[in-house]
Amino acid sequence: MIIKSIYYLKFKLKLHNSFNYGTKKISSKSGYYIIIMDELGNASLGEASPLKEFSKESLKKVKQDLIQIKNELRIINLSTDRYFDKNNICASVRFGIESAILNLLIKRKEIKISPNKSVSVNAVVDLKSKNYILNNIKELVVNKYSTVKIKIGRKNFSDDFEIIKSIKGVFGNKLKIRADVNSSWNKRVAIKNINALNKFNLEYIEDPCKSLSDNFEVSKKSKTPIALDKPINNLATLRKLIKDKTINFLVIKPMIIGSVFELIKMIKLANKKKIKIIISSSFETKVGLKTLSMLSTFVNHNYAHGLSASNYINNQKSQNALNIICGKIKLSNLFTNAN
Repeated sequence: MIIKSIYYLKFKLKLHNSFNYGTKKISSKSGYYIIIMDELGNASLGEASPLKEFSKESLKKVKQDLIQIKNELRIINLSTDRYFDKNNICASVRFGIESAILNLLIKRKEIKISPNKSVSVNAVVDLKSKNYILNNIKELVVNKYSTVKIKIGRKNFSDDFEIIKSIKGVFGNKLKIRADVNSSWNKRVAIKNINALNKFNLEYIEDPCKSLSDNFEVSKKSKTPIALDKPINNLATLRKLIKDKTINFLVIKPMIIGSVFELIKMIKLANKKKIKIIISSSFETKVGLKTLSMLSTFVNHNYAHGLSASNYINNQKSQNALNIICGKIKLSNLFTNAN
């Protein structure tokens, strides 16, 4: 495949509800849409939109990298790793470029992905009052979501405990619950709090501590599975975690990792090691979320992925742009109308 041209267009979208995680708040998302065209005249879209507090690069760096790639397009081969690594191209730009290439390869039938599949997604409920959370979950259950991720890590753990207790009291085992602590606990507090939460049979507890070593220690002493998200901010860390098999659930934000094609290799390795890769959104628009949906087809488990962030983005035509029906994404529409 030969890439004949590349263009980019800046965007900024507001979240219709601010999303709280820990002490931080997300209220908007900015980035660039990337349009590439091959020698056959096929056009495809990608998205480069770093996430504050997670991504290492700024929006300014994204634009600089896109200008460089556009100016050097005739002398580089974007289907190899050498150019990205040698020129220190930031993760979100690499994700956007490789997303567009992946879409082109699917169009050209050079990569085959079965569209006859649906992918379960978890809904996310952030740090708000107990009544708000319960009402939100009731609505999600009506819409047939079977997995919900609850943001916890409040200053007063008893508030987190009572919220999860109330959810289990109302929905029992019909609803799978994940708890995301956002690295709010130290090791001692994490062990104590998780021991209290073990009775609720949570699917997993995400990022209880900040450091990898503390999370490893907590995992060894926890009856409830531990998942990692924020510490996984590059391919080297992901590769090591998969090979070491220390943590069974790895929540991956591809926009943060960067390389789509290297991530596919890592997912296949994780499948062999029986590590559960959960593909998670960084509040991408529907363009980036389509790539994440495609990546989810490479895993070999039935756990829900974190792809429902489109609920928070204004100006997207509809949630059904991703075919989210009854808590699942119908992939057939993504491939018949691939970018």
